[in-house]
Amino acid sequence: AVMERARAFPGQEEMVVNFYRENPEALAELRAPLFEEKVVDLIIEKTMVTEQPISIEELVRDPDAEPAEDTAKKNKKPTAKKKVAPKKASAKKAAAKKPAAKKKPAKKKAD
Repeated sequence: AVMERARAFPGQEEMVVNFYRENPEALAELRAPLFEEKVVDLIIEKTMVTEQPISIEELVRDPDAEPAEDTAKKNKKPTAKKKVAPKKASAKKAAAKKPAAKKKPAKKKAD
């Protein structure tokens, strides 16, 4: 991969090779796509593909979502009734009933 990259710069091959020798991060950038391609090739080689006709709805459906009728059955739970205590008059409500104090009008400045 380094030699291919060096051939892309005619007359500067030696500089390109030295650059990749001195910079392991740059060399890793060249190796990553090669490694990825090998992994993909291995996966394709090891898998078996079988064709199966499906509807458009099945194709676009979220594979993690459960069918609607199954989720409706699972989500039904008996609801327990809670006892509610009688409300007490709070101090905030009593304070809120007081009328607000009237403000004096602002004084006008003389020009």
